[in-house]
Parts: sequence; C-alpha cells; structure tokens
Amino acid sequence: MSDLLAVVEGSEGEAALVEEIARLRPRRVTVLVESPEADDELRDDLARLMHEIESRSGAVVVGIVGDADELEGWRFDRVIRSPLPVAA
Repeated sequence: MSDLLAVVEGSEGEAALVEEIARLRPRRVTVLVESPEADDELRDDLARLMHEIESRSGAVVVGIVGDADELEGWRFDRVIRSPLPVAA
C-alpha cells in the first residue's frame, strides 16, 4: 500500500489510529481532521500526531487537510478513521 487517508475525528482515538497506520505500512499519509470545529486539544497535538505517524509507520505525512472538499480528485489505497469513543 502506498497512499493512505487517515480521518481524525477527535483526540480520543489517536493511539489506535497510529497503531493501525503502523500496521498497514503506507508510504504516504494524508491526515483529514473531519470535525468542522476541531477542538483546541487536537489542533495543539497535530504536530505530535504527524511525528508519531512518521516515526511509527515510516510513512511521510504529506499534508493535513481541514476539509474533505479539498480532496476532490485525490485517490487513496485505503481510508481509515479514528475509532469513536464507546459510551459507558
């Protein structure tokens, strides 16, 4: 696999998302922050998240996209999403 789109919906599922990316071993990862009003914690942690993805998977994070409309015409080998929190 070479191109992966990682959809981040909140900081809660980041660790699982990074683990899945590392397991898939892509060459390039594009990160999409899906929330229209991404929380400040996620925004503050994006640099750390990019570094974590690069160091764990060996992939290059080619960019961060804030709106899915910006991806029109792009093709990815796989799309993965951060897991949603489970209600107690």
